[in-house]
Amino acid sequence: MTDSENNLNVNEANNEASSSTSNVESAPAESVVVESLPVKSEETKTENVIGSGTTSPKPTEKAAITPVANGVIGSGKSAAPKKVTPKVTATDNAQKAALFSNRNVVWQGVGKIVKGYNFVDALTVEKWLTLEGVRKVNPQEVKEVLG
Repeated sequence: MTDSENNLNVNEANNEASSSTSNVESAPAESVVVESLPVKSEETKTENVIGSGTTSPKPTEKAAITPVANGVIGSGKSAAPKKVTPKVTATDNAQKAALFSNRNVVWQGVGKIVKGYNFVDALTVEKWLTLEGVRKVNPQEVKEVLG
């Protein structure tokens, strides 16, 4: 297509558009009924929302295997176990010694130490010191490193 043909097509389209708008303007206005939709209140909006809300209380009983009757074992309820945290006392620290290891070591019957600083029982210190890469650490070094 050439530019003159494009201009003719554009002019024809403009004429058609203006004629269609003139038809709309000349048409009688009809009455339009608009129905209003019910507006939801804030309460109904929040009812359908999934959220965490409040947390449920921790159960006091827990499902467990318990004796039922005549020595028979079955399922039942038992009191939920309480978490017990061991308290470290000064005497526990006095029975421990500090070691430094350059690798992780697990020794059956003795224990486990990881790379870095470790606190072990005073009874097992001599066994750990027989290994390469494990050395005893003085309290000043521990204080400097661990604070």
